[in-house]
Amino acid sequence: MDIFCDPQIFAESDDYLYRRLTYTNDDFQTGASYTFEQGKIAQVTIGEIKWRSLNTSMARCIVDGVNLCPGEQCPFDGAVLKPEWQGKSLREMVERLQ
Repeated sequence: MDIFCDPQIFAESDDYLYRRLTYTNDDFQTGASYTFEQGKIAQVTIGEIKWRSLNTSMARCIVDGVNLCPGEQCPFDGAVLKPEWQGKSLREMVERLQ
């Protein structure tokens, strides 16, 4: 049974052991994120949406239906946020994609 719709942000590690699903309904300002480690829920965060890595290389990152990672638009270099995205919000990334 599927109780959630597709998340606005989906991130997955390259070893497929870590996943984060984020749901928002206010233009990527706030939301609820669910982090799974090895198929089990590890963390739930509610509030301001911020850049967060999965502490491992990012294999896939999909934001608002756009596949960012892997690819040139990927905001991460491995597990680290690229310098050009330091201090910028995820909302700025979404605006750039539109």
